[in-house]
Amino acid sequence: MKIVAIKDMSVGNETVGDMWKETKLFPPDTPIIDVLRWSGTNKNVVLSLPENYTEEFIKTENTCGF
Repeated sequence: MKIVAIKDMSVGNETVGDMWKETKLFPPDTPIIDVLRWSGTNKNVVLSLPENYTEEFIKTENTCGF
């Protein structure tokens, strides 16, 4: 299973410039700090699972405490 990280990127200011998204796959045991280092500062980051892994994720044991 992989974790998908997507960050919003832009050049210019809020009203002018290019905007795009960058995506990177991380192994599931990657520390969150490594994902944050990749994303940089002041970026909107979304974490998700690949669509074909959703069922596998639901079946795994909950080790997060929630």
